[in-house]
Amino acid sequence: MSDNNATVTAIIDGGEPNIVTVTATVTPGLPYFSIIGLTHDPERLSRARARLRETIERRGITWPGQRVTIVLTPSEPS
Repeated sequence: MSDNNATVTAIIDGGEPNIVTVTATVTPGLPYFSIIGLTHDPERLSRARARLRETIERRGITWPGQRVTIVLTPSEPS
């Protein structure tokens, strides 16, 4: 069984704002954290992953002992 949560937000990419849908999924499995989408540049995804993980840990949120996947997809304004 997985737990999905989604929200819409904006990111700045090359000085331009883009609206994206962020979906977080927590599934059983070995602890792992990944970010997928919007870029194929592994360095950018790695930096984003590190920033997100650091922010969550600074807030005192405990990481689940499961697999966490964040998916970023383009979204149209409603």
